[in-house]
Amino acid sequence: MGNSFTSFGLALLAIFSIAISGCGDSSLAPVSGTITYEGKPVPKLDVVFSPQPVGDNFSPGPYSKGLTDADGKFSLVTRHKKPGALVGAHKLALSYTDIDDMEMYDLRTAMTEAKDMGDKEKFEKAKKKIAKVTAKLKGRPVLGGIQSIIEVPAGGHENLQLELSELMNKDE
Repeated sequence: MGNSFTSFGLALLAIFSIAISGCGDSSLAPVSGTITYEGKPVPKLDVVFSPQPVGDNFSPGPYSKGLTDADGKFSLVTRHKKPGALVGAHKLALSYTDIDDMEMYDLRTAMTEAKDMGDKEKFEKAKKKIAKVTAKLKGRPVLGGIQSIIEVPAGGHENLQLELSELMNKDE
């Protein structure tokens, strides 16, 4: 009985090892590159690749994310912290890491409300904060309107070049 138990245990261990060995990782490929706007690097961008549906499978795998450095360079890792991105089509999403999308809207609302209520102190505070956010945005591209699908081949992208001015003009 001990012998069949040992055989069963080894078989189970083998199955478990195959299951956790990352056989799903074969569908990941390395992705790194540079993001520029009018030829200049764009720092402080969150770069997200979201796998697109494949047939009836609307969730083919994890998204991958990276952050551009001062030179606009990034490398993707999955949400499970594995390097690369799923092989296949991905929707590209970009956002600045140092600017909250809702911040400007909230500040403008606060400034308008302060103006309507005649609260000069709150109005001036909001106005100063808006000036700080505007200064951060100066010279940076507006990210709205980017609807790009990027194909990740089995070999990946070792030096993907993404020029935002071209992505903004794409008709997808």
